[in-house]
Amino acid sequence: MGETMIDSDVRKFAEYLGCDPKLAQDLYFDLDVSLALDDENKGDVRRELEALTIVTSKLASARQTLESLPDHCNALRFTLQAEGTDLLASVMQLHQKAEEVVGFGKMKLTEETSGSRANLKADKIADFVAAVFLSTGRSVTFGTKPEDSSEPSTPFGRAVREALTIFKVYRKSDIPHLTPKPAHWKRPAERISRKSQKPN
Repeated sequence: MGETMIDSDVRKFAEYLGCDPKLAQDLYFDLDVSLALDDENKGDVRRELEALTIVTSKLASARQTLESLPDHCNALRFTLQAEGTDLLASVMQLHQKAEEVVGFGKMKLTEETSGSRANLKADKIADFVAAVFLSTGRSVTFGTKPEDSSEPSTPFGRAVREALTIFKVYRKSDIPHLTPKPAHWKRPAERISRKSQKPN
């Protein structure tokens, strides 16, 4: 059997925790963590969406231009039709499909950048950290320092905070071009800790 490929972020987290990278990678796959972590792809999606929006606009212009041609100006288009290509119908179909794709892309991007989506990502990472902790015989406990409620007092809380940074899970910001900050560790760590304490 071939050697398991270890994601660089998974390896970094395993090194932080001092556990077997293969174990961490297996749990990462089992929990489908990668499906929730797509921040690095958002820039690509935005660029693609911008390009498709331009294409859609140009297709709309082309469609309008073709539709405005008088019926008697059809010699060249008739040649295409004889070869099985209806230019206007093709442009209309492409325009409609491009509009659908752009609309879907905008909707998904809005969902992915919403506060609730950011919270789901943080929760998924906390789930992953808890799975690694349980698989290595560590306690999934939550606590904060008495003098600072934003500081974790347990290894699990500290690991969740570190993992959110390693896996680049950022909190939502309404200010464009602001350097993103990692999502806060406290709520996801507390939620997963409580979940882990429940009897089976």
